[in-house]
Amino acid sequence: MLKFKMIGSDPEFFVYDQQNKTTVPSFMVTDGTKEFPLEYEKGFKILKDNLVLEGNIPPSNTKEEWINNMLKLKKDFNNIIKQINPNYILLEGDLEYYSLENINTVDGLSFGCSNYLNAWDYNEYTTPSFKKNFRTCGFHIHVSFDVEEDSLIKDPLIIGAFLTRLFDMFLGIPSDEIYYCGDRRKGYGALGSFRLTDYGIEYRSLGGYFTKDEYLGWIYDQVIKIFNFI
Repeated sequence: MLKFKMIGSDPEFFVYDQQNKTTVPSFMVTDGTKEFPLEYEKGFKILKDNLVLEGNIPPSNTKEEWINNMLKLKKDFNNIIKQINPNYILLEGDLEYYSLENINTVDGLSFGCSNYLNAWDYNEYTTPSFKKNFRTCGFHIHVSFDVEEDSLIKDPLIIGAFLTRLFDMFLGIPSDEIYYCGDRRKGYGALGSFRLTDYGIEYRSLGGYFTKDEYLGWIYDQVIKIFNFI
């Protein structure tokens, strides 16, 4: 048996210039990187990932805390980018286009994510390289859990793959019925995508569209349903 402990995330967002109607590269608003994210408040971080803006929130063990952490991060990010340019807003979505001028930069051509696993075939996959002038955002869900002593399976890979398949059933596939972006799914958000972590797993299939306020409670509820199902 697996017992739920905490949930966290490293959500990704687009920065949009309302005046010029263009998507702004994240290097315009932060110097934080994967290796050296900027922690502007305990547990809350901001960084650039390729051309999109990424954040980190503290792990939560209640629905209220999970929602509040996400709402705070988005509010903070909006305040940060508006201090740079009052026309900038945070955009919650799966895919946006950038100018070739921004695509053909060090950031635009860099993909800092490490390899990930697929729960359905147990193969390891490398980060894809986009050939077009769009980039995508993901809403990666991190969960920690206890493996109870009476569990017949102890292998972290088998447990991670099993749990990720349930994430597909309870989150990934239902999310496609709400909003589906084929280019993100094919390029960087395949069903079954996960990483093993020292605390549990990182589920990587959910898109940035679901960082919107109205889906935060639903995500938490679905995660709890997974562990109740187990």
